[in-house]
Amino acid sequence: MKIYMVRHGQTNENLHRISQGHFNSQLTSLGIEQAREISKTLKDAEITHAYSSDLDRCVNTAEEILKHHPNISLIKDDKLREQAKGFFEGQHNSEFKKAVKDSQIPYEDFKPENGEGLRECWERAIIFFKSIVKKHKSTDEILIVSHGGPISCILASLHRDKIENTKNYSTKGNTSLSIINFDSSNGYSFELLNSLQHLDIKLVL
Repeated sequence: MKIYMVRHGQTNENLHRISQGHFNSQLTSLGIEQAREISKTLKDAEITHAYSSDLDRCVNTAEEILKHHPNISLIKDDKLREQAKGFFEGQHNSEFKKAVKDSQIPYEDFKPENGEGLRECWERAIIFFKSIVKKHKSTDEILIVSHGGPISCILASLHRDKIENTKNYSTKGNTSLSIINFDSSNGYSFELLNSLQHLDIKLVL
């Protein structure tokens, strides 16, 4: 089994460092170009199944990739959504970070008003990922398009690391690509980890 895990393309909120969470932001023109570039990288992949967060920035990125795989239907799942930032959605990222610092609560346990903590995001993302691995055959090649938060949680878990170290697995840019190969006994190895090699310098911010 091979899993291609892709972060969505750039949004205006990414550009201006605005907390998005479950806010349904849209790709910028650059984000669309980034999606087209990752689609070229994956055009020869033998994708058999495709999953995406149900938010537009992920759906539109996934649909761009699937233009090269027209027979594959996209399955949208809210378990792949970004960590809900609640009250802080639409505010500058610094406001969320300040609130965490002022609370003196560990980042992973801080739960914003009307949002969720990283621990909740971690649990749902990993439950989803494990269900995909269990569900599919060893010959399947699976596309997953999600957000920086859930992807870093999954990557930390696969590296058998602790939730407090999730930031060490943060994606370095939009449309970053990780490729994970599973063998018949469910052992796995990384072919790529948060790679941006498919992007020209001018498409990376």
